Amino acid sequence: MIGTAVWLAAVPLWFLAAYLTVIVLTPPMLALHRRYGLAVPIVLTLLVGLGDAARLGLRIPYVGEANFLFAWLAMHQLGFAWQDGRLPDRRGIALPLALAGIGALVLLTVLGPYPISMVAVAGQEIQNTAPPTLALMALAAAQTGLALLLYAPARRWLRRLAPWTAVVAVNSVIMTLFLWHLTAAVLGVLALHPTGLLPQPPPGSPSWLALRIPWLLVLVLVLTVLVAVFGRIERRRGPHPGPGEATGVLPNLLTLTGTVGVLAGLLGIALAEPGNHHPAGLPSPAIAAYFAGTAVLRLARRRHN
Repeated sequence: MIGTAVWLAAVPLWFLAAYLTVIVLTPPMLALHRRYGLAVPIVLTLLVGLGDAARLGLRIPYVGEANFLFAWLAMHQLGFAWQDGRLPDRRGIALPLALAGIGALVLLTVLGPYPISMVAVAGQEIQNTAPPTLALMALAAAQTGLALLLYAPARRWLRRLAPWTAVVAVNSVIMTLFLWHLTAAVLGVLALHPTGLLPQPPPGSPSWLALRIPWLLVLVLVLTVLVAVFGRIERRRGPHPGPGEATGVLPNLLTLTGTVGVLAGLLGIALAEPGNHHPAGLPSPAIAAYFAGTAVLRLARRRHN
């Protein structure tokens, strides 16, 4: 039971593995964007579709795992396209993109083989995030179109001091909120379930839905405490090299080596099945790789300074 709870709390760490990989690959992906533009995310999306066909249609093992890379890189490319104007926030582009994404999502989930849930659900043979599927890419297109539609009114709204201050405050701890929200859920279960203060009627029933309100309020309180404790770590800003400042071969090599170690550790934790992996309920080799990687990154920072 403890192993399952630790595994559940560690689930958000998969995002750090995807995020760090995309960050490391940003220079070559930016070069591809500057050369080929929107053709890059289109090709990456086609590769996701081919991976799905090989995995789900032809039952070829492990081929679809490449979608972990192709899908997140494709979404990252949309940010490049928006920033340099190749994907402008104009209604004539944003609305068709949103409608096309929603239409494709409905077809792929209602008529196609993909589940409606975009997050992992226990017992389902196909998971839209493990690895990412074409349905998830359709959702990304729909969300991108909606974001482009809302950009102009949101920008006008954020010219007001109060909304802008709230956005800046939340964004300063946004990674902390994400990484600790399932820990808050685990702590909420430990605090309320044994006491019987919050009964659990059948999921989906009217009483179950009504009890979601106090349940979420409890989780907000727990998460607020966690953010107050750990948010200061995210707010810290380390030194960064200035424009054109050479960092040297050794610091770059150390940074790459440390990042590989961190990624190996995060992937080992993310791929671990629920269970009691000693110590601390997580796989020991993954923990060792992670802390070795962070130690090398600290050394790289000191060498740079």
